[in-house]
Amino acid sequence: MYVAEGAGLAAHQVDVDLRLFVYDCYDDDGVRHVGHVLNPVVEPAAPDGRRLLDAEEGCLSVPGPRVGVHREEKAVVRGLDKEGNEVVIEGSGYFARCLLHETDHLNGLLYTDRLTKRQRRSALREMDDLIEGVFARRVERARSIGAAHRAGPEQPPHPVPPLAVRTGDGAP
Repeated sequence: MYVAEGAGLAAHQVDVDLRLFVYDCYDDDGVRHVGHVLNPVVEPAAPDGRRLLDAEEGCLSVPGPRVGVHREEKAVVRGLDKEGNEVVIEGSGYFARCLLHETDHLNGLLYTDRLTKRQRRSALREMDDLIEGVFARRVERARSIGAAHRAGPEQPPHPVPPLAVRTGDGAP
């Protein structure tokens, strides 16, 4: 996740057969949220309190392109922590987008599944054009993170500064 400058990662994206995702994501107020959810379920928003926002998303599974996706402004996800305790995670803005995006992964959806057919074709063509450079940046970043880790950092380096609108590869 850090190598690809992502804000979240679903277990099956790294060939782990669990309904689990991890996140390290800032919300729109600059507050950093770090954690995990096992067996996440998104609570449906009340129809009168539902507000959709359109913002760019990218994905570690679709390296390169960033496309506008409509998502709810607020999200509540229920699940379990690694000890089996129930957790309820609430997010708004960018953090809500991260929670919804990662839960989609565990339900078999990519953000491209939420696009029109034309947008999806365009995103996949863009991915084909960008993928070599994206992977080259990931290799370089892995080297950089590995060198920093060998030097003894206390925390993993988080690539997303507060208030950045970013998920996966690409520019904010």
